[in-house]
Amino acid sequence: TVTTHDLPPTAAKLAGAHVELRDRLGLLTRPVEEERAEDAADTARWLRVLDGLGLEAKDEEGAVRALYAFLLRTPARLVGVWLPDAVGDRRPQNLPGTWDQYPNWRLPLADEAGRPLTLEALTASPRANALLGAVREGARTRTAPPGARPL
Repeated sequence: TVTTHDLPPTAAKLAGAHVELRDRLGLLTRPVEEERAEDAADTARWLRVLDGLGLEAKDEEGAVRALYAFLLRTPARLVGVWLPDAVGDRRPQNLPGTWDQYPNWRLPLADEAGRPLTLEALTASPRANALLGAVREGARTRTAPPGARPL
């Protein structure tokens, strides 16, 4: 996947929301302006890499799809989709370094507006279906990594 339970969801990373959350909780070890600047530069570098590879990342949803398309270009044998990425949830499931400051592992999956999603809403989500469709299509065009044996 593009991210994990211990990192910010991709939408949060793209928007810098993870820096704001850590600032609100008093977890930063440097001034928030420095954290914002470093994070924005890191995100801009990734977006330039994606652009250089011809992977369109004009908006948040496009950037998420582009990052998963990037994964599909790697020799990874297994590529998964992190559900918060599929629906635009910006809240991390786990915020390392916290215990009572943040509801680790207690957040229901939510859409980009923070509304909890039912299973039915998840399966009907246009955003989720667009990402899953793009990953499915990208997986069809993959070639095996060098030296792979046929199954």
